[in-house]
Amino acid sequence: MSAEYFNAQQLFDSLPEQKRNEINSVLLNEKSKRERARREKSNVLLRYDGFSDIEFNPKKSINCQAAAAALYKALVREKQLDSALTSPAKFIKIHNRYKAEPLQTRLL
Repeated sequence: MSAEYFNAQQLFDSLPEQKRNEINSVLLNEKSKRERARREKSNVLLRYDGFSDIEFNPKKSINCQAAAAALYKALVREKQLDSALTSPAKFIKIHNRYKAEPLQTRLL
């Protein structure tokens, strides 16, 4: 008994060219919208000099959104973001240059 799999590429290829172009246009338009929204959110982060994460609990979490936002801003400011994203090893090497201890380690 052989399994049958849905092959989206075969279905797409079987459509008339005009229909494929319409589908590609819609998909690219949506991707473009998401990319613009991502850039706008990223640009908002660059306006701030400090970040806090009131939800972060080091006993329950391994990552802090405030630390990630600060690292993002540092990498952009130092023009290292693209380089840091080329490989995990490169990211770790660059990240270690910008690693800093939190200024506040407990609630007031």
